[in-house]
Amino acid sequence: MNQDSNTGMSIEMFMNRMDLLELKLDQVERKLSNKADDVVNIQLLQHRRELEEIYSTVEKIEGHLKIIDAELSQLTQAMPEKQSMQKNHRSRRVKAVLT
Repeated sequence: MNQDSNTGMSIEMFMNRMDLLELKLDQVERKLSNKADDVVNIQLLQHRRELEEIYSTVEKIEGHLKIIDAELSQLTQAMPEKQSMQKNHRSRRVKAVLT
């Protein structure tokens, strides 16, 4: 058995400990990688929920805008009719006053 004079440990024992340390390091790296993947997945899910909420809000706004547009269209169509009716009514009043 070869022993290191500084540590009093055999080379075989040192190599075994190094192998064990390497295995533990690999495990830690895998756990860290898995944890990072989990964090990214959680962030993606949160972003997806936020985007769905934004999409829903945009759809609601679009619906409100369509309603407003329809009401505005009805008002603009009714305006010329109302204005012409008011002009006719005014001209009748003016004629009645003049005669």
